[in-house]
Amino acid sequence: MNLAALNVANAIGAWAGSTTIAAGYGLLSAVWAGFGLKLLGLLVFALTLPKAR
Repeated sequence: MNLAALNVANAIGAWAGSTTIAAGYGLLSAVWAGFGLKLLGLLVFALTLPKAR
């Protein structure tokens, strides 16, 4: 497992959540920011899977 990638993902998640809260969208916006990042991560994971023969 690439721990550096995990650290970067944690930093981006914290940044996205705090940015939306600071913008005045409320505490629930951090949940939606995390959900969006999760979907983006799943998309990247699906696109980088090796193709089955």
